[in-house]
Amino acid sequence: MVDKIMTDSTEIKDERLLKTISLGEKIITYEEPKLDFEATLKFKLPTLKQRDMAEALYSKTFHKLLRDDDHMTTKELLDSAKRRALWTDKDEERTVNVDSEIIEAKKKYENETNTKKKAKINKDLIEKREEKFRLALRVGQLTATGIENLAERERTIYMLLSCVLLVDENGNESPLYSSKEKVEGETNLEKLEKILLDGRAFWAGEGLTDFLHLDG
Repeated sequence: MVDKIMTDSTEIKDERLLKTISLGEKIITYEEPKLDFEATLKFKLPTLKQRDMAEALYSKTFHKLLRDDDHMTTKELLDSAKRRALWTDKDEERTVNVDSEIIEAKKKYENETNTKKKAKINKDLIEKREEKFRLALRVGQLTATGIENLAERERTIYMLLSCVLLVDENGNESPLYSSKEKVEGETNLEKLEKILLDGRAFWAGEGLTDFLHLDG
């Protein structure tokens, strides 16, 4: 994935951020030949009406599933995973501690002037970020069918249909998916996951960069 941002310049980064806010849109070019996925997409901020509709879909789905005994909340799924030793209190504690360790290591890296020490700190920082990401993936896998996540799925699909456009080489725009059925029928799941991750990040104002405390 290539997000055309120059992250080594605060001035350019701030200028692009202001432009994104003022235009209410973000363009991302994806280049994933291994996934047979190359496209330029425009993500748009939802209108007030669209945001209200998305929230209504989330709420409706959440309360419907909450009344269904066959579905469990995220907490219930994690509690079940603990009983089966798939997730432990130690794992849970680690998700909190590794976050503060990343922040502390980042501060040390920024303040260190010795090249060798800086490289060592950076290696440790990379390892901690990888650990945090792995823990997040495990939680995601264990709670994918949680009520909150299923409700979020409905909201995100609506946002995907309403606020994501495919941009061709001539600059013409068209909906990436024409219907909910088209989204649910997508067979390239890794492609869809990448798009949804970037969409949620843009609409929420944060993403993987903030999650892992990266620069840019």
